[in-house]
Amino acid sequence: MPKSYSVARILGFARLEPVLKLDNRWLAVMVSVILFGCLSLLGVVLSDRYESEMRRSIENQLVSIAKDAAQFVDGDKHREIRLQNGMENPLYEGENQKLLKLLHANENIRYVYTCFLDNGSVKFGLDPTAPGDHDRDGQDDKSYFGDSYADVTPGLQTALDTSKSVADDKPYKDSWGTFISGYAPVFAKDGSLEAVVGVDLSADKYAIEMAGPRQFRQVWILCSALIGLLGGVGALFVLNRVHRRFLAVLDAKRGVELANEELGLLNRQLDWQARTDVLTGLLNRQGFFSVVSESLDRLKSGQSSCCAMALMDLDNFKIANDHYGHVFGDEYLVAFAERLADSFDGALLGRIGGDEFVLMLEGENCGESLIESIRSFQEDLSANPIQVGLVSLNSSVSVGIVVAEGGDQCNDLMRRSDIAMYEAKRSGVSELKVYEAWMGAALESRVALERELRKGWEGGEFWMAVQPIIDMKSGRINAGEMLMRWTNLEGKFVSPMDFIPVAEDMGLIIEMGYWAIEEACRNIERLEREFPDERIHLSVNVSPRQLKEIDFVERLEEIMMKYSFHRGGLWLELTESSLMHDHKEVAAKMNRIQAMGILIALDDFGTGYSSLSMLLDIPLDCLKIDRSFVMKLGEAEHSEEVVRLILRLSELLDLYVVAEGIETTDHEELLRMMGCCWGQGYLYSRPVAMSDFVDQVADWKKAA
Repeated sequence: MPKSYSVARILGFARLEPVLKLDNRWLAVMVSVILFGCLSLLGVVLSDRYESEMRRSIENQLVSIAKDAAQFVDGDKHREIRLQNGMENPLYEGENQKLLKLLHANENIRYVYTCFLDNGSVKFGLDPTAPGDHDRDGQDDKSYFGDSYADVTPGLQTALDTSKSVADDKPYKDSWGTFISGYAPVFAKDGSLEAVVGVDLSADKYAIEMAGPRQFRQVWILCSALIGLLGGVGALFVLNRVHRRFLAVLDAKRGVELANEELGLLNRQLDWQARTDVLTGLLNRQGFFSVVSESLDRLKSGQSSCCAMALMDLDNFKIANDHYGHVFGDEYLVAFAERLADSFDGALLGRIGGDEFVLMLEGENCGESLIESIRSFQEDLSANPIQVGLVSLNSSVSVGIVVAEGGDQCNDLMRRSDIAMYEAKRSGVSELKVYEAWMGAALESRVALERELRKGWEGGEFWMAVQPIIDMKSGRINAGEMLMRWTNLEGKFVSPMDFIPVAEDMGLIIEMGYWAIEEACRNIERLEREFPDERIHLSVNVSPRQLKEIDFVERLEEIMMKYSFHRGGLWLELTESSLMHDHKEVAAKMNRIQAMGILIALDDFGTGYSSLSMLLDIPLDCLKIDRSFVMKLGEAEHSEEVVRLILRLSELLDLYVVAEGIETTDHEELLRMMGCCWGQGYLYSRPVAMSDFVDQVADWKKAA
């Protein structure tokens, strides 16, 4: 060969043999076209994203201006104008002047006005525009109070229906021209929607703002064409160079094929060494499991009727190894492996580490055959000591056996045989145990629960119950604690005491926690819609593991951005253990959480390790007295003293207090006499579905 080539380069060139026989000019054209197409597609994607962001920016600006305009409009005065003489009302001109200032301050805004609902139809309210046809379109530019608005845009209708600030997604045409508009609600003091403020941006202004993405796309396509042309020229140059080396590469290819044959033989030798235990010559863990996997595949496909595995541990090997030394221990293991090979002709043998050996037997009635063979081997070991040099060792083994079932994997057999082997060791020396379900019941149950938990989570089997929090003086429902519940597809209720710890260990609790917070936010909005004159908050438990997440506060902000409700509507309940680690970092997170309008409660207070200094350093809004103290009220004097102390402490720190676990009227009366205002427990209600909680609030309001 005229030049030196690496194996990878030679094989790479050889694979290009059919391509290199083509005309290089056509290949260059293909490269140019592909490069141009890919760059053009990327330009379309980027320009679409640019256009989308520009549109979103305009919509956000319109909504912001509309919100500013809504601040200028007094909802009660607007109602008075609407109900008393309209434009003839002396208040009309004063309210119009406020909007006129805003109109003059924003040169891009064409119109600003208000609209309201009257018997199902949309009508105009305030409009600071001077009467007359200023833009010479044959239409009076001013809208008059009480006139019906026939061309209601989707954005305006949405703002009137939902009482939220929105913007149109595109320009719409009406009698005054073509505009894109933003809308914001105006509320009266009683909290009811009085009107919606609209601000209009003309279509021409909108087109000017949106011209940037289109120009970007045109420039990008032009540049893509130029780059594609240059790429084609470069490809032609490279292909010409490659073609000159092609014949030399073909010669090198034949040399590589010969080298590959030699390398394959060497790899097979190395693979066998990698699968064999150096000391005993038996299969190691990797080699043994690879053969077992093949047997299990045959069992699964029906080509084999039985597969059984035994895990064998030398009893008291450590004592002999420590007494005679490690060299003697190695010789002992070699002698034992030879005895094992002589006794189990036809079985698969392996050493997986230390003094642990494995056997596998395949064929009809393999389980019974393996048990008989191992019992005979144990008797032989007992009768005939193993000779290592001049030392005779009376040896024994503890054995765990498992018979495979269809669908089992190597790890399943290893785990079960390990459980059975340790059951044998617990029973004494030279024992044999066949795996039974009860041996690994706890472990199997845990694994099954993990599997069902993940399946149930992905299948949407979880829901949030609510337990009311009551004002013990008035009986008013102040709040509710949201509690996660799991009802599987079979209709069986799984206790949170069972699945929450498992979810914590799996890490699934983090995803479940964010879902619970989002469910709380969604239901707070629902409560505000159904009971606008009430301020009912909902609380959610946050696990210590979730609080430790680096982006916990950021994820919380993302959720809060999706919903709109009163400040303090969402409470987060933390346990004392959550606050013990990374004290400063937790405090910083809690300060940021409180800045979002979220209140923080310390759950199960009195059962953890909180210190007074920690309570002073960490921002809290509420203490929840643990049910263990409440349940002992009237029975244990120290419980009453602890409750009084917590109530006094909360008063000094200006914190809310909720007593948990109230189940009797005696508990309620004692707590009320101590000065506790809020209570929670089965005396009032068990955790119920959200719809039942709403009904409870409605019933209380009727009775109030």
